[in-house]
Amino acid sequence: MRIEDFNMLKIKAEKEIQFKNDIDSAMEMSSRIPNLYMKYLDIYTAEFNDLKKLSYKMEKKYGELLEETKFNSTMVWKDKWELESQINRDTTYYDMKVEYAQKEYMVKYLEELLGNINRMGYSIKAFVDCKKMMFGLQ
Repeated sequence: MRIEDFNMLKIKAEKEIQFKNDIDSAMEMSSRIPNLYMKYLDIYTAEFNDLKKLSYKMEKKYGELLEETKFNSTMVWKDKWELESQINRDTTYYDMKVEYAQKEYMVKYLEELLGNINRMGYSIKAFVDCKKMMFGLQ
């Protein structure tokens, strides 16, 4: 998923998990929780899978760059940090690292969103109980 699509998804998700300050809205939201959870779980799973694939591609690229830098170079590298700084200069590897950071952000956001959706049932129950108590229905 592109970052632009993700930003649109965030806006949509924030609207989908809100409910009005009334019992009917809370009850309607309560019935939607399982569907919302499954919807965002599917998205999370796909993004997590993409993150793992990118991680493996980065490891492969790092290995290739390490081999090229360490063994096919006329330079003598004193330590690991010199090698890594040279590897990090590679444009393709740098782009992969930026993409990884964006995907990691998306995955963490989706994890938190799933947690919030998962806890919504308890929040709605507490909201309904509070409203009942306010109106003397308990």
